[in-house]
Amino acid sequence: MATAAIVAVTIVPSRAFGSDDDLTLDVAGAPIALRRVPKGTFVEGSPASEAGRETDEASRPVAISREFWIGKFPVTRVQFAKFVSDAHYVTEAEKGKSGGYGWDGHGLSQKKEFNWQNPGFPQADDHPVVIVTYADATAFATWVGTKTGRRVRLPTEAEWEYAARGGTTTPWYGGSTADEASRTGWFKNNSIWTTHPVGQKKANPFGLFDMAGNVAEWCRDVYAPYGKGSAADPESTTAPQGEPERHVLRGGSWLKDANRARSAARFRSTAGTRNAEIGFRIIVAPDDAMALMPGALGQGSDFAPAGPATLGSAPVTGGGAPGALTVAGGASARVESGVVADKSGSAAPPAESRSLGMLIGAPLAAAAAVVGWMLLRKKAGASQGGFGISTRPGDDGFWMDAPSLAAGTRVRYECVVSGTTISDVVPLSGPSTFVYTGGRPGAIRILEVIATQQGGYRAGERPSAPFAQPPPARGSRGPSTSSTSSMSSTLINDDQPINVVNVVNMVNASHTSTHETSSTSSADGSGATTSWDDSAPLGDPRAY
Repeated sequence: MATAAIVAVTIVPSRAFGSDDDLTLDVAGAPIALRRVPKGTFVEGSPASEAGRETDEASRPVAISREFWIGKFPVTRVQFAKFVSDAHYVTEAEKGKSGGYGWDGHGLSQKKEFNWQNPGFPQADDHPVVIVTYADATAFATWVGTKTGRRVRLPTEAEWEYAARGGTTTPWYGGSTADEASRTGWFKNNSIWTTHPVGQKKANPFGLFDMAGNVAEWCRDVYAPYGKGSAADPESTTAPQGEPERHVLRGGSWLKDANRARSAARFRSTAGTRNAEIGFRIIVAPDDAMALMPGALGQGSDFAPAGPATLGSAPVTGGGAPGALTVAGGASARVESGVVADKSGSAAPPAESRSLGMLIGAPLAAAAAVVGWMLLRKKAGASQGGFGISTRPGDDGFWMDAPSLAAGTRVRYECVVSGTTISDVVPLSGPSTFVYTGGRPGAIRILEVIATQQGGYRAGERPSAPFAQPPPARGSRGPSTSSTSSMSSTLINDDQPINVVNVVNMVNASHTSTHETSSTSSADGSGATTSWDDSAPLGDPRAY
């Protein structure tokens, strides 16, 4: 007998969404509009009964534990042009001898003249940029982060689907049929063989446009089958054993049938793929949702001042409780109106009363600085050779040489570019990996090496995430109930973390049976895998 799933979550009525859900980044005179996506839970993938379902869409409960901001539209030509001009960037299609894959009047073919400026059909400034590789998209995100002092990146696959659904459980966020989906996207049947200006079709419940059709969008994940069971903030970082590394693409395109733009539809292609169907959008990471000035020290931010504050001679960094500074080695102090206070809350005495204390404390401070410096080096490693990684700076980035580390291993680094200290986490692509920073980096440090778990998923994927449907659509008065599921859609209270401990019982025998069956059979019962990938022969309509 099936056991009902009982989940301890807080369900709150929808509030009126207003201007605080919009964020605009004015980057080099090309504004980028973003929308806030609340934290919550949803079912990733599709039910076995969904028409057009493919074998890699096995459903699983996923928790998105923190809110984030995502581009309201795909990145446009004018925005990308500002990046190219400001950073003196050359795309991979322009660097190569063969060009990209553009529209030749009959299909996509590779020609030297095809690149983001000439995809083979006319584009205006408000069209989504295309013929951009995964590296091109990541370079744009890094540039925006450098310009704005925010941690900007591509969305994970789970973040993308959660945002695309916007609380819906239908095949498309615009409805249950291809005809209904045409109100929200540009597909093969209505595109007339070209991209279209962003934002012309109906938005989804989160206020996002073009999440179905127009262009397929790069995600940060390396393509792999979903892990079994529920997950929290999952991200795949390594390819299945024996398969080449390919990144996830989502959303379908102007050249594909509407079925390929279902919210659960998954696609994959190598990072160097460059064709006129592929674009991207960016997100501002959740710990940087609050505005920061470029180069400013922000709570929870990966960006810090170029010249770190000091306490004695030990470096001071951000990242503790609000208002706190952390001295290398773990000591902490609090800043109050420019006065350093100790953890007891007592402000430091005036300068004239500190003479004796300084005489006694100077040697202790020096010793503490040495200990802190040693601890910091133990954690971070030197810029050359730390964790078995050496670095080589270039004009617009640096190389990480890590012959002893496996591809897919994630590395957290820090460097200084044009007076701004930036930090990010990047996956190793092989023995040598190039990291684009938008300018010549200095003071490069390797801070952390994050090994991937077996199966290619980050440690953040937790099997005890709560099981629930997506949050209610904006404008509704409370949680909705899907006709295809007994679980209510939920919106988690923004002031509460998602509780992954108080899950009383997640066992639902009927759901488990469906999940296991759906992972091995296709929509037509043949068991064949039909997801597109770039390994298909040239001219194969499945290939991106």
